[in-house]
Amino acid sequence: MTLMNFIPIKKISKHSINEFQASLSYETWEDVFSNNNDDTNTIFNNFLNTFLKKFMLVFPKKEQKVCKIPMPV
Repeated sequence: MTLMNFIPIKKISKHSINEFQASLSYETWEDVFSNNNDDTNTIFNNFLNTFLKKFMLVFPKKEQKVCKIPMPV
């Protein structure tokens, strides 16, 4: 008996890495440093939000089918 499971994966290639780097380079980063905010936590959170949006756009999560074959006891 074979069990089918799905695991989340992200396909990362040289092309997708270049695309990710390009998308970051086109970002103005104004929202990260806007409001002349001196609070490092807010600045970091703004940076992380922008970074993760780009990351999830270029490297979307996909489901990979995985077959599990039970080991005999």
